[in-house]
Amino acid sequence: NDLHASPLGFLGKLVGANFAKAKEGVAKNDLYASAVSTLAVAIARDVTLLRDLSYFKSKNVVYIGSTLARTPSLQKKLEEYAIMSGKHAHFPKNGEFALALGAYHRK
Repeated sequence: NDLHASPLGFLGKLVGANFAKAKEGVAKNDLYASAVSTLAVAIARDVTLLRDLSYFKSKNVVYIGSTLARTPSLQKKLEEYAIMSGKHAHFPKNGEFALALGAYHRK
């Protein structure tokens, strides 16, 4: 892989775009893979931007939510991008319930 970290993010062959137009007849698995990749790149970009904030110096990133729990391919992409940015990705067991649990305890 020709990727390496830079002060502004990743240099090399990682390209992320948040726009696309599907052509008629494209296989559903190709559309799915494209959507997962786009989502992973957007999340990784946000984590990379947070890295430069003075109060966000942790090497650990904890990902929660039902989308992650149901999408192992998204978890894999996020793990890959975390490694590229010098972070450690964590996906807690039952992480899809983390927000609901927080809301419950906030009452």
